[in-house]
Amino acid sequence: MTTSTIDNSKLNIPLPSPSPSTSTQSSSSKVRRDETNSCLRATVLSAYDLPSSKETPSYVSLSVSNNTVGVGSTMIGRTGPPLAKHRDGNSFRFQGSGDSSSSSSSSENAKKPNEIIVSASLASLYPSTITFRVTYNNNNSANDLVGHVNLKKELRVNEPKWLVLHLSPLAASSFLPNNESLAVASTTQPPQQQQQEGDAKEEQATPTLRIRLLLSGPYRPEISALLSIGSSWFSIVDSTQSNVSSVFANFPTQTFYLYNKYLLIPAVPVAAAAVVLTPVITGVLLVGLPFFLPLLAALTTIASALSVVVAILYFSTPQGRERLGQTLIYPLLNTVLHTPAGQRLVYDIGPRPTPKSLAQSVLPTDIWSKLVVSLVIDFVGSSSYLIPIAGEALDLSWAPIQTILIAAMYDDVSPNLKYVSFVEEILPFTDVIPSATLGWTREFGPQLWMESMEKVKDVRMVVERERDALRDI
Repeated sequence: MTTSTIDNSKLNIPLPSPSPSTSTQSSSSKVRRDETNSCLRATVLSAYDLPSSKETPSYVSLSVSNNTVGVGSTMIGRTGPPLAKHRDGNSFRFQGSGDSSSSSSSSENAKKPNEIIVSASLASLYPSTITFRVTYNNNNSANDLVGHVNLKKELRVNEPKWLVLHLSPLAASSFLPNNESLAVASTTQPPQQQQQEGDAKEEQATPTLRIRLLLSGPYRPEISALLSIGSSWFSIVDSTQSNVSSVFANFPTQTFYLYNKYLLIPAVPVAAAAVVLTPVITGVLLVGLPFFLPLLAALTTIASALSVVVAILYFSTPQGRERLGQTLIYPLLNTVLHTPAGQRLVYDIGPRPTPKSLAQSVLPTDIWSKLVVSLVIDFVGSSSYLIPIAGEALDLSWAPIQTILIAAMYDDVSPNLKYVSFVEEILPFTDVIPSATLGWTREFGPQLWMESMEKVKDVRMVVERERDALRDI
């Protein structure tokens, strides 16, 4: 069976840069140009197990059922004719798929003969259902085969996806709702890598169509602005670091060590004074702690601010960005972008997600992870007691965050708990109430109690049996 090599170097890349699409025109209809440069790119690789009684298909066409695209349910575009027929079975490879690996590196946006490009806004394309139609060159359109794909269910923006689409006769498919997809087997790898040559096939195999779909589009304006600001900031930091490194690289090493040696003259007395006076200062602070409390709070605030500034500067350098990205940013982005809420946050495919839905996309759902997160939330909420009086001001910023987290985790089992959490966090001297742990107890407590009672009952039955056995002896 004829196979082709497909370039997969751009699969599964978090937050990829969307590439602008090129408006093209098919032989049957015009592809609409949209100012947002978002498009759906469909690549038809091959058609497998077509009915042997039919002739060679002429082309594969694509239509969109969403009227907001501007085309209704009419055909948007079509591929060229099949390039070759496979040796085994009534299967066909479409023109251009064999050259995709060589041409993709030179021109990513160029339209190939086996591609169909639909240009429209993401908000119009994402909720659409597209229909692929394998058309034969005869007067009986009922012999054509069709398959439906619900983009909202199957695709994520700017992430290519291979689909094995099940086909059915046009007459049978006409009874399906427009928003319902047929069975689709999907993978992020080319389908020829998933199916080995020489596999045994059933006599009445289901016709399938191997396609590659890519729904690309720009970020939301606020996301684009954040990325632009971040890129500018990183450029400034990289330039500054490069200039500082070049200055120190040109600095004479011997002179530097010489100056270090002379700096020991004032440094040694200062270090000796610091060592001697440290116990004295510590004792004075302990005795006069109530009087020095405002000063300690101010020094703690200044030290915390300086630590934040130093951390920001370090994680803005290339080394810091790499370390932070591998340990935190990339896993978090992958988790968020693989959820519907994360897609709506980054791309304009619908209403913006609520803070609760975003929190639900990253918070755990199992019993032990929820317990750990709940304990951490209660610990942070009560940590304001570390700085008496002044710490209560921190509750003004933590109260809404805690409310959102508790609503995301326990709204299903205790809808009123978020209000209790907000009140106890915003009021003074009420942070000792463990709201998050109470929610965990409300959700898992009855289940654990019933399981423990069952265990106690089982142990009691075993003890009674052992006692009866001893009595019989």
